[in-house]
Amino acid sequence: AGAGLDFEAILTSSEQLIEPEILLRHTKALADAEFQGRAPGTLGEEKTVAYLIEEFQKLGAVAGNLQESSFTQNVPLVKVAPTFLSSLELKSDSAVLKLDSPSEFVASTSRTNATKLQVSNSELIFVGYGIHSTEWGWDDFADLPKDLSGKSLVCLVNDPGFATGDKTLFRGSAMTYEGRWTYKYEEAGRRNADAIFIIHSTEAAGYPWSVVTTGRLEPSLKIRSSDSESGSSGKCLIEGWFTEGTARKVFAGAGLDFEAILTSSEQLIEPEILLRHTKALADAEFQGRAPGTLGEEKTVAYLIEEFQKLGAVAGNLQESSFTQNVPLVKVAPTFLSSLELKSDSAVLKLDSPSEFVASTSRTNATKLQVSNSELIFVGYGIHSTEWGWDDFADLPKDLSGKSLVCLVNDPGFATGDKTLFRGSAMTYEGRWTYKYEEAGRRNADAIFIIHSTEAAGYPWSVVTTGRLEPSLKIRSSDSESGSSGKCLIEGWFTEGTARKVFAGAGLDFDTEKSSACHRGYKPKSLGSFKASVSLETKLSPIDSKNVLALIEGQSKELVVFTAHWDHFGVYSDGTGRIYHGARDNALGVAGLIALAKAFASIPKEKRQRSVLFFVPTAEEMGLLGSQFYCEQPCTASISDTIACINFDILNIFGKTKDVTFDGPADGKIDSVAAEAAKRQNRRVDLDPVASKGMFFRSAHFKFATKDVPVCFKHLGFDIVDESNS
Repeated sequence: AGAGLDFEAILTSSEQLIEPEILLRHTKALADAEFQGRAPGTLGEEKTVAYLIEEFQKLGAVAGNLQESSFTQNVPLVKVAPTFLSSLELKSDSAVLKLDSPSEFVASTSRTNATKLQVSNSELIFVGYGIHSTEWGWDDFADLPKDLSGKSLVCLVNDPGFATGDKTLFRGSAMTYEGRWTYKYEEAGRRNADAIFIIHSTEAAGYPWSVVTTGRLEPSLKIRSSDSESGSSGKCLIEGWFTEGTARKVFAGAGLDFEAILTSSEQLIEPEILLRHTKALADAEFQGRAPGTLGEEKTVAYLIEEFQKLGAVAGNLQESSFTQNVPLVKVAPTFLSSLELKSDSAVLKLDSPSEFVASTSRTNATKLQVSNSELIFVGYGIHSTEWGWDDFADLPKDLSGKSLVCLVNDPGFATGDKTLFRGSAMTYEGRWTYKYEEAGRRNADAIFIIHSTEAAGYPWSVVTTGRLEPSLKIRSSDSESGSSGKCLIEGWFTEGTARKVFAGAGLDFDTEKSSACHRGYKPKSLGSFKASVSLETKLSPIDSKNVLALIEGQSKELVVFTAHWDHFGVYSDGTGRIYHGARDNALGVAGLIALAKAFASIPKEKRQRSVLFFVPTAEEMGLLGSQFYCEQPCTASISDTIACINFDILNIFGKTKDVTFDGPADGKIDSVAAEAAKRQNRRVDLDPVASKGMFFRSAHFKFATKDVPVCFKHLGFDIVDESNS
């Protein structure tokens, strides 16, 4: 009070700046009959504008139009009142459809430069949702010319996100601006189309047909242009709507199934297909889908039938066949001796499978023997110019008479050093397959990899199962091919065995393991130990098949989608139990069929490239089917194969916000994958299990070895809705 202020007023202003009484008073005034509904260009506008100026002046506001020192800005409008609308005539080579307004269609215009507008003999084109958006990665105008003069467009209202409820498309069920009729008119106008007609749906539009008709039959307002060109620029001659019934009639007249088109616009991949084919292929009837069994016969026949139903053609172009014969041989171990390591002063006898395991890749003999072979530790068993690493320095190129011992994985994983190899992410040089191959290239008698669960990515039990059970190899037509580049014996040591052997050689295992992580480490003889071991096998030829289905395109370039069909068949314990393989990989094959159906629905003239749906055999036994195809391609040359995309163990847990791709970065395809993820409002994350080397363990890898860009999509991990997972 002493400061001349009203304490209560100050208190009130701090608590309540917006006064409810003001809202009520002005709402009542402006909605009063005196203002005649406040339509622009009427006495109601004059009264409204005068009222607003007076109220703002009372508050002490000043004129906001600073250019003219005025409380108003003049907005030149033009009222466009329809006086005549003809029927819409759709004329084809064999029929004429006449559509009446407003029961079947409505039309209006945004043009203000003419009072008579006519569209004549304009080609009618369906453009999906009529959306072109880099933000959403969507283009319904692909393959159409930029200038659509002489063409009239038909499109669906709203956007694919609303239609599917898919949160990864646009904004899901929330409408985007691209879903609004105004956007669709604008996009058609930007492309100089003669006309556009939006297909109405009460649910998708958000209002009934009566609202559409009222808005088009009543006069509308447009901004008035000062010249005739501005009055027509970027605007179709005719902007209209079809009822859904009209759309069905028009599509039927064009020989098209509206429901099928609607579905393909909303959801090209059908979940029902995934479920149906997964159930079928994982059924007991298919007996676990092992190569060379009745289960294979049923699987191959099933796949051919399904691809034929979709309209795919035989993908083996050399033989006009849906299959490619893959000659295999089953290698079943029948006897494995103990491994004898004999030095000048001691003898170690190692038992299988508790201390070591051994097998062979040779298919030219059933009895294999290594005798008195010098035992040498070669670090990680890697020779690579790419990584600047040589564990074979100072050794002769030909290692006949020598058996090698090496660590699993690579120095990058062991040290976590990102500057070594790929850090904790496994390289191919870290895989056991590479180490066997490198030893074979050097003609070593045998190789034994030292197991570590962490470094290998799996326990000792996986190693033993894989070496004690029969394996499959590609069958060679001559005895030399069956032995070339392959050691007599390929085996593993447990870490405990390695420690025993190193100690017997006078070496400390931990010290040598640590030293092997550094460039320049030299191979070491393991004392005077000499290795001797015998292995006997039974060889049984098997004829298996890759399945190949082709959706033909316009160029010779080929995109390969692959998913292996095989699994492990029936348990060997005599119980008759089946390895059903629903997720690995019946689901992947089902995904391939669903994708083939989607591609087949696209007219051939719009398919830029041919797509091969490649379903290989014997993936579980070492990627043999894909290896055989890559060595003997029968659809197109490897040089014309521009990408291979692999479906193996797909996501069953729910939609994810992220997507991960296994393996090293591939600049040729990563940017495409990232753009696809962006279209689904997803992010691309690094492979969280890169240390396990999954990239090297599925069918696409054999394409990668031929320099074909590959994509192996892993699971996303950030699930959208955990409650549904």
